[in-house]
Amino acid sequence: KHHAALLDTPINDAQTETLVNWVADSLHAKVTTFIPNHWHGDCIGGLGYLQKKGVQSYANQMTIDLAKEKGLPVPEHGFTDSLTVSLDGMPLQCYYLGGGHAT
Repeated sequence: KHHAALLDTPINDAQTETLVNWVADSLHAKVTTFIPNHWHGDCIGGLGYLQKKGVQSYANQMTIDLAKEKGLPVPEHGFTDSLTVSLDGMPLQCYYLGGGHAT
Protein backbone atom coordinates (compact mmCIF):
# COMPACT_ATOMS: atom_id res chain seq x y z
CA LYS A 1 0.00 0.00 0.00
CA HIS A 2 1.23 3.48 -0.83
CA HIS A 3 1.41 6.42 1.54
CA ALA A 4 -0.19 9.83 1.03
CA ALA A 5 0.23 13.31 2.45
CA LEU A 6 -2.58 15.75 3.12
CA LEU A 7 -1.79 19.42 2.69
CA ASP A 8 -4.65 20.97 4.69
CA THR A 9 -7.75 19.20 5.96
CA PRO A 10 -11.43 19.86 5.46
CA ILE A 11 -13.10 22.05 8.09
CA ASN A 12 -13.83 19.29 10.65
CA ASP A 13 -13.03 15.75 11.76
CA ALA A 14 -16.04 14.14 10.05
CA GLN A 15 -15.17 15.60 6.64
CA THR A 16 -11.52 14.70 7.16
CA GLU A 17 -12.48 11.10 7.94
CA THR A 18 -14.47 11.01 4.68
CA LEU A 19 -11.45 12.30 2.76
CA VAL A 20 -9.03 9.84 4.40
CA ASN A 21 -11.41 6.96 3.58
CA TRP A 22 -11.70 8.17 -0.03
CA VAL A 23 -7.89 8.25 -0.33
CA ALA A 24 -7.75 4.68 0.98
CA ASP A 25 -10.61 3.34 -1.15
CA SER A 26 -9.99 5.23 -4.39
CA LEU A 27 -6.24 5.81 -4.41
CA HIS A 28 -5.27 2.72 -2.39
CA ALA A 29 -3.05 4.86 -0.18
CA LYS A 30 -2.81 5.44 3.55
CA VAL A 31 -2.55 9.03 4.78
CA THR A 32 0.57 9.10 6.96
CA THR A 33 1.68 12.73 6.73
CA PHE A 34 -0.13 16.04 7.23
CA ILE A 35 1.20 19.54 6.54
CA PRO A 36 -1.14 22.55 6.84
CA ASN A 37 -0.60 25.85 5.07
CA HIS A 38 -1.67 27.89 8.10
CA TRP A 39 -3.65 27.73 11.34
CA HIS A 40 -7.20 28.50 10.13
CA GLY A 41 -9.93 25.88 10.46
CA ASP A 42 -10.00 25.32 6.70
CA CYS A 43 -6.45 23.98 7.03
CA ILE A 44 -6.30 22.24 10.43
CA GLY A 45 -9.98 21.63 11.21
CA GLY A 46 -9.54 17.86 10.93
CA LEU A 47 -6.19 17.57 12.69
CA GLY A 48 -7.76 15.97 15.76
CA TYR A 49 -9.02 13.06 13.64
CA LEU A 50 -5.63 12.66 11.95
CA GLN A 51 -3.86 12.59 15.32
CA LYS A 52 -6.22 9.85 16.55
CA LYS A 53 -5.26 7.84 13.45
CA GLY A 54 -1.52 8.27 14.15
CA VAL A 55 -0.81 10.56 11.19
CA GLN A 56 2.42 12.52 11.63
CA SER A 57 1.79 16.27 11.43
CA TYR A 58 4.26 19.01 10.53
CA ALA A 59 3.85 22.78 10.35
CA ASN A 60 5.76 25.99 10.33
CA GLN A 61 6.54 26.97 13.92
CA MET A 62 4.43 30.13 13.57
CA THR A 63 1.42 27.96 12.68
CA ILE A 64 2.08 25.81 15.74
CA ASP A 65 2.38 28.86 18.00
CA LEU A 66 -0.85 30.40 16.67
CA ALA A 67 -2.75 27.10 16.96
CA LYS A 68 -1.65 26.83 20.61
CA GLU A 69 -2.64 30.45 21.25
CA LYS A 70 -6.10 29.87 19.73
CA GLY A 71 -6.68 26.58 21.59
CA LEU A 72 -6.74 24.55 18.37
CA PRO A 73 -5.23 21.13 17.67
CA VAL A 74 -1.46 21.52 17.34
CA PRO A 75 0.76 19.85 14.73
CA GLU A 76 3.44 17.70 16.38
CA HIS A 77 6.57 18.68 14.45
CA GLY A 78 7.68 22.22 13.64
CA PHE A 79 10.04 23.83 11.16
CA THR A 80 11.17 27.38 10.48
CA ASP A 81 12.53 27.86 6.96
CA SER A 82 12.13 24.48 5.28
CA LEU A 83 11.14 20.87 5.82
CA THR A 84 11.78 17.70 3.85
CA VAL A 85 9.92 14.50 4.65
CA SER A 86 10.10 11.22 2.77
CA LEU A 87 6.94 9.75 1.30
CA ASP A 88 7.49 6.29 -0.20
CA GLY A 89 11.13 7.21 -0.77
CA MET A 90 10.34 10.50 -2.51
CA PRO A 91 11.19 13.82 -0.87
CA LEU A 92 8.33 16.16 -0.08
CA GLN A 93 9.73 19.65 0.42
CA CYS A 94 7.99 22.52 2.18
CA TYR A 95 9.24 26.08 2.51
CA TYR A 96 8.19 29.15 4.43
CA LEU A 97 8.01 31.84 1.76
CA GLY A 98 6.66 34.67 3.88
CA GLY A 99 3.29 35.83 5.15
CA GLY A 100 0.11 35.43 3.16
CA HIS A 101 -3.56 36.05 3.80
CA ALA A 102 -3.37 34.17 7.12
CA THR A 103 -0.71 36.38 8.67
